[in-house]
Amino acid sequence: MNRVVFIFLSILLIVSPLTIENLENENVNYFVLVKNITTELIHTVVKAQVKNPKEISFTNDQVALLKIKLDELEVTDFEFESNLIQNYENSIIQINKELNKNLAIYEYREFVNEFGGIKGIYLNSYDFLNLDKMSSIKAIIDETVVNTLVIDVKTDHGHLMYDSNVQESYEINNERVKFNKESLKDLKNNHNIFLIGRVVAFQDPLFAKTYEESAVFDSKTNSIFSKNGQYFLDPSDKKSRNYVLNVAIEALIRF
Repeated sequence: MNRVVFIFLSILLIVSPLTIENLENENVNYFVLVKNITTELIHTVVKAQVKNPKEISFTNDQVALLKIKLDELEVTDFEFESNLIQNYENSIIQINKELNKNLAIYEYREFVNEFGGIKGIYLNSYDFLNLDKMSSIKAIIDETVVNTLVIDVKTDHGHLMYDSNVQESYEINNERVKFNKESLKDLKNNHNIFLIGRVVAFQDPLFAKTYEESAVFDSKTNSIFSKNGQYFLDPSDKKSRNYVLNVAIEALIRF
């Protein structure tokens, strides 16, 4: 009798997880079901076939094996739940990205259809807080067919014109904050314009001087390349590329 029960338990514990590990249903936890079913079956077998509880006895090796299998089931259950939560969170993030992307495309197309295309002028972001300059820019927007404003996010001097969380911006101290999300939103809504962010990628003296290994190198002078007081990033350098991309992505998400 003991051997029959032991063999039954072992087969159930070993086979059950394998038969359901590929099933995916967000509304059902199959591992909880397996444990519940296992408990009910064991109870039924013991109740039906064992009159005296003393009839059930396991060797130390059998007890150790059962414990191992139960521990494995607990670990598998935990991993299943963790992966389910992680997959759900990743799906939500991806859905939000797709929604924002489609919304931006829709708003752009609506804007182009309403105004007959993009008609823009450039605003040096260093002048964003210059009241006289901004008054002139706003007058042009309100009184002409101009419907778009191009503003600097990252300038050719290497400055970031907003409060950035990109790691390198802390290290090279290159923030020159001129606008934030609210000020850009007010400008956009009050004058019904489309905003385009300008990110200078190649010319950046602050980054090049701080991270010389990421700058264009002049083999003749055995130093980083410079022309007219300007320095340039090496486009083949991974750190340079990632920095520019992170700034562009952050600005896109932030504003």
